[in-house]
Amino acid sequence: MVAPAEHRPFESLPTAVVVVTDAGIVYANPACLQLLHRTRAEMLGLRVPALIDAWVEPDDRAQAHGFYLARNKGESVPEPVWLRMRTGDGRLQTVKLRTSDGPRAGERTYVLSQDSADAEVRRLTDALAAGSWALVSQPNETAVLEAAADTLAAQGFRVVLFRVEGESFRHVSLRQDERARALVEKLAGAPMKALPLSKEQATEFARCLEQRTTLFIQDNHALVDRFRSPEVAAAIKAVMPRRGVVAPVLVEGQPYGLITAQHDTLTPAGVGAIELFAHRVGSAIETVRLREKLVAQERLATLGEAAAVLAHEVRNPVAAILNALALLRHDPQHSMAQRIAEEEANRLERLVRDLLNLARPLEPQLRELDLVDLATRTAASLRNRRPKEPLHIEVVAGGPIPMVGDALLLELALENLLANAVRASPPGGRVEVRLEQRTGITCVAVDDQGPGVGEGLAERVFEPFFTTHATGTGLGLAVVRKVAEAHGGQVRAAQSPLGGARFEMELPRR
Repeated sequence: MVAPAEHRPFESLPTAVVVVTDAGIVYANPACLQLLHRTRAEMLGLRVPALIDAWVEPDDRAQAHGFYLARNKGESVPEPVWLRMRTGDGRLQTVKLRTSDGPRAGERTYVLSQDSADAEVRRLTDALAAGSWALVSQPNETAVLEAAADTLAAQGFRVVLFRVEGESFRHVSLRQDERARALVEKLAGAPMKALPLSKEQATEFARCLEQRTTLFIQDNHALVDRFRSPEVAAAIKAVMPRRGVVAPVLVEGQPYGLITAQHDTLTPAGVGAIELFAHRVGSAIETVRLREKLVAQERLATLGEAAAVLAHEVRNPVAAILNALALLRHDPQHSMAQRIAEEEANRLERLVRDLLNLARPLEPQLRELDLVDLATRTAASLRNRRPKEPLHIEVVAGGPIPMVGDALLLELALENLLANAVRASPPGGRVEVRLEQRTGITCVAVDDQGPGVGEGLAERVFEPFFTTHATGTGLGLAVVRKVAEAHGGQVRAAQSPLGGARFEMELPRR
């Protein structure tokens, strides 16, 4: 199941994160799923009171319920709240609960972090985690970097954010002593943002990016002496803390820039919090880029544009497969791990197949065919591939329906419509394929007994990567529309007489 773009910055946080609305849980990150030994599908829709009753120790439940009710009413309550809870493997742990407004309207975010002996590191981690939530809502990359600098500066750090430009590092955001900055710019004869560092000068910076590692610096002054002229270096060192950290920012797996932060109280333990924050900055930039692409165009027009989205869609199943393989290394007979690896691998295969079908140009090879025979064979093929599922698919037609079209493309469209209907229907539900000829058109209608098409989603369901199914790729219906349009026809969504959804494809008669 792919997380919404606004929730993706939480995916790699080591602390458990749950996002809820009045209707229940709408998102739980992998750390939460691992803590509770639950799948995301099991968590979605679960009410917070039920979550409290299931995992919080009895003596702490009243406090937890009171905290939840007060936050729901908008009342001000002291935070954090410390609770004892049983994890999914039965261990008793004490966790710290914090809340915040969610990334989207009407959402609230709950963060469960485990206790740590280092109170200062714990405080810094919480503060940076809280600040990272706002990054994904920024309108562009520059705003993300400025917000990141503000978050670190609010914790007392002197900050410089660099972006890689060829063989140099360019200053893009600074939170430094203003008087020292003005003096440096006067001595250098140029603004700081016009004073790049070459990779040859800043060898430590270059190594951080090349090796994707974070560097703890115990003497910033020694570095400055190498980077700058004696006069400029003296002005910088007069106000620069000696300890610092250099953390790489990676976007879509590629070097993007660096976060440098200095504070005299920084310890190696605190470096981890800043390293994690740098990952969040990279994820936020990825999300901003993705959002800009999706807003700028209604559909992906080329495979290159689709690949940017595919990188995000692939990340979750790949991570699930890697986690499953790790479990199998410890227990080769781990049945759940085997099932997860198989399901996620099949999901990746479907995603790649549907993406290629969506991206390739369609030039129908027209010939005469019988639509009833085509639909019957497609339904039978689907049943054969899913022998363990009780699939009730009925093809309804008054007799043979001859038409002219591309048999392979129409079979592909029918297969996607049927797979979508079966996925939406409850176990044992009925799916009907109704075929008929009307004035000037041939109509294919697929009905199911699922939840139907939500209000306002009749058009969105055909957009690439939009899905309401936990295991869907969001490409099947986009492929159906492309096949229909290649034949000069159209497809639309409506409510079905069976109580679920109806997808109706109309093709011109030739």
